[in-house]
Amino acid sequence: MAPDLATAWLQRGALRYERGALPQAQADLQQALTRGAPAAQAHYDLALVARAQSDASAARNHLRKALAHHPDHAEARALLARLTAQTEE
Repeated sequence: MAPDLATAWLQRGALRYERGALPQAQADLQQALTRGAPAAQAHYDLALVARAQSDASAARNHLRKALAHHPDHAEARALLARLTAQTEE
């Protein structure tokens, strides 16, 4: 894949996440960030990967970064609230 196609990296990362190829998804999503993909979406997708890998701390960090870039990202806000509530239980 051409290295400058940030959106393609983002989409491939999301597809790999959906297929359960978590390390590959994470790598693609990091490339997407490096190449200038929309940071809020890339961090949200990275949060999903981290959550699937049972890394709630990394997931929360990525969600906070997603919200820093796009404070109205409803899915990121909802997932962060759920993960935070689970931590407090």
